[in-house]
Amino acid sequence: MTKAASEAGISPRTVYNWRLNPAFARQCDEAIEAGSDFLEDEARRRAVASEKKGGATGEVPKGPVSDRLLLALLAARRPHRFGRIRNIQPANPTDASSEIVKASLERKLARLARRNRAPRLPGQAD
Repeated sequence: MTKAASEAGISPRTVYNWRLNPAFARQCDEAIEAGSDFLEDEARRRAVASEKKGGATGEVPKGPVSDRLLLALLAARRPHRFGRIRNIQPANPTDASSEIVKASLERKLARLARRNRAPRLPGQAD
């Protein structure tokens, strides 16, 4: 929104104020949707492009290309289609309970404390 406002010669605040008008808000939403269509088309193009010399499409990119950024933009604009998957199971699940993990951490911390403890003089209390 900031770049579009700048190119139109107005402030982003003005655009946000104008969005209070339902007709203008609808036009903004349509423009954002068109931009999202472009992002989705680009993701699809990259996904099916054949590997050739010069990059995924055989062309030398004009600038740095970031598929991760592209996916992040899609997830932000179309979370129902590209949002993060929830309830992902770890690749190597363990059956360690929280008590086992806690006990292991306590042992390691005690070992570190003993290792880092200053030498005691004979007869000095702990």
